[in-house]
Amino acid sequence: MKKLSKSVLFILIIFAAYIIFSMSTVEVMPNQKVVIKRFGQFVNTYEEPGLYFKMPMIDSNIVINKAKNIYLVNDSTIITKDKNALVVSSFVVWRIDNPTKYLQTLKDESELLTRLEATVYSNVKIALSNLTSEEIYKQRSTLDKDGRILENIKTQLSEYGIVVDDVRVCKLDLPDENKKANYDRMISERNKLAAQYEAEGEESATKIKNNADREKSAIISKAASEAQKIIAEGEQEYMRVLQESSNTEDKVGFYEFIRSMDALKKMASEKNTIILDKENPLAKYFYGY
Repeated sequence: MKKLSKSVLFILIIFAAYIIFSMSTVEVMPNQKVVIKRFGQFVNTYEEPGLYFKMPMIDSNIVINKAKNIYLVNDSTIITKDKNALVVSSFVVWRIDNPTKYLQTLKDESELLTRLEATVYSNVKIALSNLTSEEIYKQRSTLDKDGRILENIKTQLSEYGIVVDDVRVCKLDLPDENKKANYDRMISERNKLAAQYEAEGEESATKIKNNADREKSAIISKAASEAQKIIAEGEQEYMRVLQESSNTEDKVGFYEFIRSMDALKKMASEKNTIILDKENPLAKYFYGY
């Protein structure tokens, strides 16, 4: 019976020691920071992994996740410099750097997220509202590289013990009620542009055709002029040859003979039989007179 009592007492002592040890220590994991609170005051912060002691029954510990977090800011509508509405969404990469300041300025994570959203939204809105819609779309790939947005957000959230590592605009869109009007406007602008290109093309085609017609007329006129010149030269040469062929009696006789043979050849091609009267001028070449 005494042995049983000693065993129970030993177990109770071990259990009590375990309870006291548990209440006197705090374990810090690699992805955590632990803040020690005593009588409503933050008395210590443990940031390195390990086992630390605290005052049992007096100190309480608050575990803070020190890993990076991503928060997606809700879609919101902003008005651009040229008075157009845009639906914008962004996200922020953040982490708690100063747990004590965080716990002193914010009640809980819900209030932290509210601050994050308000701060990111206001800074993105200010940056984009100073640009026109065209400028925003042209600079879409460089908006995330605008260090002023990130620096302003960092400065404003640092008073809560928050460090912001990155801010990105992940969505730019038109409000649903404006999409159809904008699409119709874009279609109208493209149709006007197409009509302008078509008119310019027709104008160019007319100029090319007119130039081609002028060149054609000039070529034909020049060819006609050269043809008339060649014909005139041919007739002149013909008259010269004709004159040379008839300047003696022998040449006249030979010329008349050639002409008569041509006439007989033509008659022979039209009829199988040729009958010549003795009085016919052609007959003399057959009768010899």
